[in-house]
Amino acid sequence: MNKTDTTVLNYLFRYAIVGMALLDIENRFIMVNKSLLQMLGYTEDELVGKTWMSITHPDDLNMSMEYLLGHLKTPSADEIMEKRYLHKNGQPVYVRIRTNIFEFPQG
Repeated sequence: MNKTDTTVLNYLFRYAIVGMALLDIENRFIMVNKSLLQMLGYTEDELVGKTWMSITHPDDLNMSMEYLLGHLKTPSADEIMEKRYLHKNGQPVYVRIRTNIFEFPQG
C-alpha cells in the first residue's frame, strides 16, 4: 500500500458516517473516528485507552462477552449484535455492532 492509499483509508475511517474503532488485544480503543466520539460524547483523548467493557451498559456485558467469544471461535461469522453503550453523561446509547478480528503483520 502506498502513502496515497494510506492517506485515503485514514480519511475514510476518520470521517465515516458510522462510528468505527480499532481495538488492541486487551480490548482497549486505540483508534476511534469522529462519528463514534460524537455518538458517545467523548473526546479522542478520553476514549482512547478505555476498554469497550468500561463503556458498555452493565446489563449488556455478559451478552457482549458471549458475542466476542463466539466471534473468536468463528471469526468469519458475519453477525450483528445490538447492545447499549453508555454515553459520557451516563445515558444509554443503542448501537448495532459488527466485529472483524484480524492480526496486523509483525514489523
